[in-house]
Amino acid sequence: MPRLTEINSHDALFVIDPQHAFVSPFNEGLWDKIKEDLFPRFAYRAFTQFLNSPQSPVWQSKGWQGCQEGSEESKILWETGPGIRQVVVFRKTGFSGVSNEFLQWRQREEIQRVFLCGGDTDLCVMGTLLSMIQHQIPVFLLADYCFSAAGEEMHRYAVIQAKRFLGSHGVLHGPALAG
Repeated sequence: MPRLTEINSHDALFVIDPQHAFVSPFNEGLWDKIKEDLFPRFAYRAFTQFLNSPQSPVWQSKGWQGCQEGSEESKILWETGPGIRQVVVFRKTGFSGVSNEFLQWRQREEIQRVFLCGGDTDLCVMGTLLSMIQHQIPVFLLADYCFSAAGEEMHRYAVIQAKRFLGSHGVLHGPALAG
């Protein structure tokens, strides 16, 4: 099982939906923890940015119209300018962050493994994880750096599901995250 101390220069951190719309009591302090604990360990960092639209499955199934392009809540929490090295933002309108642009970036940069975190564990993180498995991308879930807006129980259930897909070695917790 890899430890974060074993991260190499061809590994990437993939943070799902670090946006103002997804700051809540369910993830208080988590976004800062991701930035402080994980950013310094990865040469490559990528984020997804969920942009809701009438064609989005969230708009269609739940009627939620928040997080539209250009809105304050759709903005990324962190600066992505020149001071932040190797940051790429992939826009999405659905649950998975795996797009053609992501696949091309991964190939161009020769990314070997992806370490996944963010929210929601049971929706967009899981959708991205499953897409990565389908594309045969070596992926690890950083479970302690994920959350579900549906609550801790739903997060734990999603982590159990992730273990079914990845095996227990693919879901990293506490001691595996020690640096």
